[in-house]
Amino acid sequence: MKNMEVFVTDQWVKNDQMKFMFDRLKTYSDNNLMSINMEKFFHLFEPPFKEVCDCIIITDSDVSNIEENFDNILKMYMDRTGYEASNTETRINDYFTSEISVLDGLKIAMLLVDNWKRKIKELVPNTPICFILSAGDNHVELRFHKVRKNEQMWLDTDLSKYKDEAVAYRII
Repeated sequence: MKNMEVFVTDQWVKNDQMKFMFDRLKTYSDNNLMSINMEKFFHLFEPPFKEVCDCIIITDSDVSNIEENFDNILKMYMDRTGYEASNTETRINDYFTSEISVLDGLKIAMLLVDNWKRKIKELVPNTPICFILSAGDNHVELRFHKVRKNEQMWLDTDLSKYKDEAVAYRII
């Protein structure tokens, strides 16, 4: 993928599958009760964001080992963007003890973005952040990375290339 200028729009950019899901959300109401693990759910809304080696990650652990081995980490993930996007992958469904619908997962993921962006901007107030939302038949994933001038975005900005799942991104 070629480098391109990225603009902070704070709007979701969606492929066709995600546009369909967002349209369904406008009229969606589900009164099914969700069963959640409260400790995990708190961790979902209040994750331990840490900045290490110009990356924002989610970890409860001490980051000194990451700092010591960061050159090896970069070799494995190719760049900081790849490391962040992999490290911050969050499967929304994993925080529930019962099955939730994809649309419920999308609603929760959008709430998370609003919550996470405030916390992340406290760490890096002047850095654009790309949130990536994806949904398949039975799961919803949220991840993010810093937008860096010297690295490509983790997700191809031509979302029509993603045929097998709904994909969207939002740069704040």
